[in-house]
Amino acid sequence: MSLKNWHVGETKKFSGTVLVNGNAIDISGDDVTIRLKSNKGDSNANAALTRSADVATNGGNGVYYMTITRLDTSQLDPGRYHYDIVLVRTSGDEYVLESGRVGLLEKVSDVYTTTTTTTTTTTTTT
Repeated sequence: MSLKNWHVGETKKFSGTVLVNGNAIDISGDDVTIRLKSNKGDSNANAALTRSADVATNGGNGVYYMTITRLDTSQLDPGRYHYDIVLVRTSGDEYVLESGRVGLLEKVSDVYTTTTTTTTTTTTTT
């Protein structure tokens, strides 16, 4: 699954399940992070947006919940961003669960809206 475009000032919620060989793994102690960057070569410190997912609620079943708030996106300029979603295990091992480009669109309305939660499935291998 790749992220779909959304609007500046809009909340984006999605979830994913981390699988290894078709089985969900316990990620409750791990960190799942999304970063949006204007340029791929930007350092993580210079990312336009960095947010960590909730892995406590259902991480035992490999599920993470990501919420990017309207306040987060209202600070960003409309345009195309590079992104990746990264899993860092407590062991220090790091896996890119997903990467790509996503567009932040300019809004016409002043009304803030919330997107529908989208469920995604992501597979990692060890």
